[in-house]
Formats: sequence, C-alpha cells, structure tokens
Amino acid sequence: MTFNSSVNSIDAGRLSAADGLFLLVLRALDKLKPGDILHITSTDSSTEHDLSAWARLNAHRWLGTTLQDSRWLHRIEKGSALRILTG
Repeated sequence: MTFNSSVNSIDAGRLSAADGLFLLVLRALDKLKPGDILHITSTDSSTEHDLSAWARLNAHRWLGTTLQDSRWLHRIEKGSALRILTG
C-alpha cells in the first residue's frame, strides 16, 4: 500500500473492506481538498461495489471504475462535508 500525494493516488493491493480498505481511503482523502480526486488501484474486483456505496454514504462523489493492466482503477472526488472526529 502506497500513497503518492502529487498524483492523489493510493495502491490498495488486495485489501478488501474487511481488511482496512476504508481506513486507507479515509486517511488519503483527509489529505485532500474538496473537489480533489483520489485514484485507488486494486486487484480485488469487489472493491468497486464497496467503495461506491462507501463514497456516497460519506458525502463523496463516486466517479467510477475502469480496468487498466489487470488492475481496477477507482476514482472518488472528495466532498465538501467536514468529518467530525470524536475522542
């Protein structure tokens, strides 16, 4: 798993929702401004279903998925809603 701040992309590898995918995506989105786009590459085909629902539930815009070089490329646009952190 890697994060590249200049491209706003992360490599989730084989992570699924149950393995911490959402935490990885959430931390990457926290570093972006509203309207920025995060690219998430993955080898797990189930991430499209999981990420699209998660993005909508967390007020982000789901931009879709494409298959590139045997890897899934998912795109999420960061929403403008603020995340509330509790102790």
